[in-house]
Amino acid sequence: MPTLKGITWKHDRGLAPMLATAAAFRHEHPDVIIEWEARSLQDFGDASVAAIAAQYDLAVIDHPFVGEIARTACFLPLEEAIPGLADFADDSVGLSHISYRYDGSHWALAIDAAAQMAGYRSDLLDQVGLPVPKTWPEVLELSRVRRGFVSLALTPVDALI
Repeated sequence: MPTLKGITWKHDRGLAPMLATAAAFRHEHPDVIIEWEARSLQDFGDASVAAIAAQYDLAVIDHPFVGEIARTACFLPLEEAIPGLADFADDSVGLSHISYRYDGSHWALAIDAAAQMAGYRSDLLDQVGLPVPKTWPEVLELSRVRRGFVSLALTPVDALI
């Protein structure tokens, strides 16, 4: 029975979707097995995609690696395997889909987008009688309500962006 080996990053956002997709694929194609391994986020950013391609059939990558993939042809363009690939653009955040296109081909799908987001709790805003801020000065005003009322992402990798 054919077995495809895949590598992704060691986080629920990287591994869980791949395991679920492999299970769904197996349901449709019971004669093919897809096995996923996970590597650390550090290895995810540091490893050569050509070296990964030598060991794995499938790989979750980040968009800065598409140039190396196109230059070395270590993976096949997705147009060769996925009909209607352009339709994925409608289901991606911002320019995520197009960020994996280089030198005339798509080299990966946007499965996890780093996108700046803002969130709020309307119940807490209602308690202090303020609307959802729409400008930076309004955010600063809201931050004066009390310590911690407005906060930033402080995961080290997020704080550096």
